Amino acid sequence: MGPDKDSPENGAKRRPRAVSAKEIFGERAGRYEELDVFSQEKYYQPLIDFAGPRPDDRVLDLATGTGLLALLLARRAKEVTGSDVTPEMLERAVDRAKKGGQENIRFVEAEASSLPFPDASFDLVVCRTAFHHFPEPKKALTEIYRVLGPGGRLVLADVVGATPR
Repeated sequence: MGPDKDSPENGAKRRPRAVSAKEIFGERAGRYEELDVFSQEKYYQPLIDFAGPRPDDRVLDLATGTGLLALLLARRAKEVTGSDVTPEMLERAVDRAKKGGQENIRFVEAEASSLPFPDASFDLVVCRTAFHHFPEPKKALTEIYRVLGPGGRLVLADVVGATPR
């Protein structure tokens, strides 16, 4: 039996392997904080003002990256959980929290489509410039609504690019 008709031996082009967000951002974690849009508070303030975290809120920062948004939310909320799929990003978030002296914050490795939190764990879920990276957006939304308590709020801020024609 010879090679498959779609194999490279028969002249078929090899499809590039899909690279996951976890891989991409794992490689970029060290440079991420060098970008102004991910390292300066002024870029986060409009989202925080819109979200309006309250002193008794339990907040989830979904796809927290290096944790700056989570840290800023922790100044105004009771407790904040930053979740991300990328361990390298979370390491930087933990370091940032230690340097900032924040005690009402924790970081958890988690997929947006399978959150490891009980139902109604949060009053506010925020996700900034990450939702477009989620491979299963419908599952992620289902999970977000599952972990939000009654009257909970979701603030999703993302970018949309034009599709090339």
